[in-house]
Amino acid sequence: MNTNQQPLASSITFDDGQIQFRSGDYGSWDMNVNAVVLVGEYTTQDGPMIEDHFVVMVTEDRKEFEIPVSAKGLDNLLKEIVRVMHVDIVLKLGFHADFASRIIVPISLEGKPLYVFANDKQPIWRRLFTSSRVTRILSPDVLRYCCEHQTLSHR
Repeated sequence: MNTNQQPLASSITFDDGQIQFRSGDYGSWDMNVNAVVLVGEYTTQDGPMIEDHFVVMVTEDRKEFEIPVSAKGLDNLLKEIVRVMHVDIVLKLGFHADFASRIIVPISLEGKPLYVFANDKQPIWRRLFTSSRVTRILSPDVLRYCCEHQTLSHR
């Protein structure tokens, strides 16, 4: 994140099945929409001055591709995922001011946690002088689903 706390613009383009994400704050990546096996969303306590709501796409090998909801082009990407995966996508965590997550797709896991959030272990003296760090880990439901999906796709 840049130091002046003003987020740099993020954008998504979509062409011939390829998703291209570009951001000065969150890096850049490319992926094929057909690699997406799970879609979720999460929020942090960071807002409102910096981005605190993200859409996450997960591949069968558990790679995570996250997009801030303010990214230009996100609506078009979500429409394409709806078309490809034959599901509705509704973001529901926009007004959460704390750490929260949910799976959106697949429907069989909808509403279950995308992540498990855990405070990093720090000595008490350090916690007095610094903010707490929170780690996010893919939930057991996500890990199980990716493992099952990977097994099925490699038969």
